[in-house]
Formats: sequence, structure tokens, C-alpha cells
Amino acid sequence: MLKNKKILIAGPWISELGWELMVWQAAVRYKRLNGHYDQTYVITFPGRDVLYETCHIFNHTFELKNASFSIGKVDSSIQSQLLNACIEKYNIHEPYDLFSPNALLTYYSRVMRKLFRKGLTFISYHSSIFPKQYDLIFHFRAFDKKGDINSKNSQKDKADSLVQFYLKQGLKIGCIGYPNYCYIAEGADNLQSVDLGKTIDIINKTHIVVGGSSAPMHLACLCECPIVLWTGPPFNAKRYLTYWNPFKSDVFIVTEKSFNPELNDIIKTINHALSMK
Repeated sequence: MLKNKKILIAGPWISELGWELMVWQAAVRYKRLNGHYDQTYVITFPGRDVLYETCHIFNHTFELKNASFSIGKVDSSIQSQLLNACIEKYNIHEPYDLFSPNALLTYYSRVMRKLFRKGLTFISYHSSIFPKQYDLIFHFRAFDKKGDINSKNSQKDKADSLVQFYLKQGLKIGCIGYPNYCYIAEGADNLQSVDLGKTIDIINKTHIVVGGSSAPMHLACLCECPIVLWTGPPFNAKRYLTYWNPFKSDVFIVTEKSFNPELNDIIKTINHALSMK
């Protein structure tokens, strides 16, 4: 008698992209590999397919600006609703195991996260097949989120001045990010995309990614691309140098005391990073 196929349903993920990059997608990979599942279905935001190779993806319709902080606990009613919708779409009849982000809030998840920090469940999105097209790619966060630190948003006049400074030097400049959630500085190429796969391609065509602590900076680290970073809490900078950086990408820190550093400090750090490439 044939055994039922082993099916894993992972999600729903309705939290921040940064934590999806640095914890959840690695946790799903860990669960899949150790459970030897034949099929995996992942419930997440649109455009995240590249994070879940060979998985079936079910996209929910939650707005990114309403994403819960860190690894947010999923309400049981929302979980049931999205789970049933995924089962219906893919016509799943066999028994399945559910792996919820809520599991990462348990004591056991702390043990798992120690493994994640060693890079054992991450994959690199680096590719050397693309010639470099951009000298600098910026991410300028620009949206208000209830309960968030909105001082993390970039000052638009400072962003414009920064980009103009390097355009005058003949550098090729672009801005990445989620459409309508970040600022495209004057003169920079608009490289916004909902599709993380497209953003990964852009990062692989770029010498250095620049910005405040945010999901695109985590993505750059997973692409093994050097980053110029500023952040508020000092412990964030330490994370970028350790377990948030499994492939040891070069990190040049402008400051770990402010999400809006002085323009001259940013330029000084970028120039140093450019001299090292």
C-alpha cells in the first residue's frame, strides 16, 4: 500500500519582510529539509516566490503597511481563513502538517534560530553572470506605519542631495524598494518592484547598496553585495555583522545612533566603500 505524500503548509506570513528574509524563509527551508516533505505550500505576500524554491505559493491580500512587527503572531481566525483558501486553490486532499510563524515564538524556536545564524538554512542569491550596471543603489524608506519608528523614513531633500552628488561624478545610480513605500531621488533610475526576484537581479548588477536598516539591506546581504548602512539601535549594527549576514558580505557602517545621519558622514562612508571595490 502506497503511503500518503508528505505535505507541508507554511504560513501565513503577514509580518515584516526583513524578518521573513532573516528568519521565516530559512525556517521553512529547515522544516522542509528535515521533514523530507514531498510538497510545500507557502502562504505569503505577492512577489516572494524566489525565496521558496520549488514550493507552491499562495498569495494573500494583506497590505504591506499593515504588516505586523518582527515575527507577528497570526490570529487564529486569519490563519484558518487563509489556510482554507490555500487548500481550496490547490485542491489539497492529503493530510498535511502546518508550520505557522506562531511556532517561532516558542522556546523550541530559539534553538532553531541558533542554527539559522550559522547559515545552515540560508541560500545565497548572489550571481556573477550579470555585468555590473550600477555603481550605487539606494533604498530611501518613505511611508508611515502605525506604531513604527517613522524617523526611519529618509529625508527627501537629503536623498536628492546625496544622489545628485554622485550623479555629478558620473556614477550610475538607481533606487530600489516596494512601490509607493520608498522615495525615488531626483535623477536616479526607478527600480522599484513588488517582485523580489527582479530586485535580486538589480542587486547582482550593482557594486554597493546604500540605505538605512531595512529589508532591502538584508536582501543585499543575502546577495553577497557590499552595503553602506545606517541604523538606530547599536545592536542592529552588530546583527548585520554577525547572524544577519550569513555569507559575510562587506558592511560599511555610517552610524549606529541615527536613522538620519549627516549627509557628509554618508558620503564619507560611501567613498570609503567605493575605494574598496
